[in-house]
Amino acid sequence: MQSKSVQIVLATYNGARFLPAQLDSILAQQDYFSEILVCDDGSTDTTLDVIAQYVSRYPGKIRVVPKKPGQRGAAANFSNLLECSTADYVLLCDQDDVWDADKIQSLTARMDELELQHGAGKPLLLHSDLRVVDEQLRQISASLFEYQNLDKNLSSLAGCLCQNSVTGCTVIVNRALIRLALPVAPQAVMHDWWLALVAAAFGRVEFLDRPFIRYRQHASNTLGAKGWGIRRIAQTVPKAFSRQKAADALRPIIVQADAFSAAYAARLGSDQQSLARSLGTMPQASPVARLWRAASLRLKKQGLLRTLGMYWFLLIADFDSAARAKRQ
Repeated sequence: MQSKSVQIVLATYNGARFLPAQLDSILAQQDYFSEILVCDDGSTDTTLDVIAQYVSRYPGKIRVVPKKPGQRGAAANFSNLLECSTADYVLLCDQDDVWDADKIQSLTARMDELELQHGAGKPLLLHSDLRVVDEQLRQISASLFEYQNLDKNLSSLAGCLCQNSVTGCTVIVNRALIRLALPVAPQAVMHDWWLALVAAAFGRVEFLDRPFIRYRQHASNTLGAKGWGIRRIAQTVPKAFSRQKAADALRPIIVQADAFSAAYAARLGSDQQSLARSLGTMPQASPVARLWRAASLRLKKQGLLRTLGMYWFLLIADFDSAARAKRQ
C-alpha cells in the first residue's frame, strides 16, 4: 500500500500533437498518483482543448494551474507548478514523451528507499535514463546517456555547476527539495539544472539506471537530445576561435552559479560558497586567473574534450565585448 502522496506536474506549450499519447501513458498508471497538475504557457494551438477533454474524461485526476503574471518559458512554468504542488513526491513531465507502464511505481519505490536511508528531511532528486526516439517513436538510441556520452552518476556540486546531466522529464523530487529549491531563480539555465544544484549542495542526486521514457525528438523540442561524436564536436569549432562566442557559451553557467551562491549564501558551507562564487565571478578575472581558479577548484565537464573546451573558452572569452554586443 502506497504511503506517500504523489503528484505529477506537466508544463505545456503548443503540444496538442503529442499530448494525448503522453497523457494516456500516465493515466494508465493512475493508481500510483493522486493528481496531474497542468500549467499552459500561452498555447496558440489546440492544447487547451486537449487538456479540457482529459479533465472531463478523468474527473479529479487533472487540475489546471493558472499561469503566473509574467511567466514565460519552461523553467518558470515548472517553478510555478512545483510551488502549487502539495504531495510528498512530485514527478516532472514534458508534453511530448511516452512513459513506460511502471515508471511511476518504480521511481516512487526507489524514492521511498532513499528517504528511509537519508531521512525525509534530506532534499532528494532521483532521475533515470531515457530511450531516444523520433516523432513516430522509432528508437534512435536505447540510452540518452550513451547517446550524449554523459556520466550517469554525476552528483557533486562541482560537477553540477559546470554541466547538467539531469533530464527534467525523468525526475522525481521529494518535498524537502521542493521547499528548499523554490522559486527557481530567473537566472537558472533550466529548472532541472537548478533542482540538481540544490540537491547536490544540500542533499542527494541519485540515478536509477534504467530508461522509463520514450524521449521524443521533433522540430519543436525546447532542448532535445544531441548525439555526441565527431559531427557534434565539429559543430563547436566555429566557436573555438571567437572570443565573443566563447563568452556567450560560458555566460549562462556563470550567471547561474552567481545566482545560486547569492540565493544560498547563508546555507552553503565555506568550500561550497567559494566554489560557486569563484565560478560566478569568472568574468571579472583575467584569463590566466580564470584558468588558475578553475584548475585549483578542479572544475571540469564530463569527458576530456568537454573539459578542455571549457578551459579554452575561459582563456579566450571576452566578456566585455559580449556584454556590449548584447546591449547594442
